[in-house]
Amino acid sequence: MEFETVAVATRITARISLVLFAFAFVAETIKFGRNHYSLVWGSFVLAHIVHMICVVAYFIVLGEPPELTPALGTLVAGLVALGWIATDLIRKRIASASRMMPTVCSWYLWFLFCMAHVSRLLDPERGSWINVPLLIVAFGSGVVRIVLLRRAPQP
Repeated sequence: MEFETVAVATRITARISLVLFAFAFVAETIKFGRNHYSLVWGSFVLAHIVHMICVVAYFIVLGEPPELTPALGTLVAGLVALGWIATDLIRKRIASASRMMPTVCSWYLWFLFCMAHVSRLLDPERGSWINVPLLIVAFGSGVVRIVLLRRAPQP
């Protein structure tokens, strides 16, 4: 496998994962059927698993272990979050709960996505123009979620 192909696949799967997360993060504030929550969060989890596989392939093709950088910390935090989400989705799928994701987990992931793009923008070697709209998507999903939650009728 060629290094550049794996690098491009890793970036594309990260971007798809972000968009699916933003959709699930916002959609959870809208009242519709429980199966829809499973579908949107499940799509994000699947995309993120594919992204993690691409990240592993990236370092295998690179032939070097990852450097101990803040990006590696974000990757480890992302793996923890992915395990948390997968476990929670399975548990909630078995029990009948209306919300698919605990609030703290959702905001934790939102924070990780925002920080990943902020860190890229602050690093001239890794950052590029695409990180600006991706940061807007990540940050904007939090703003939209807050607005929707504030407008929702309180039980």
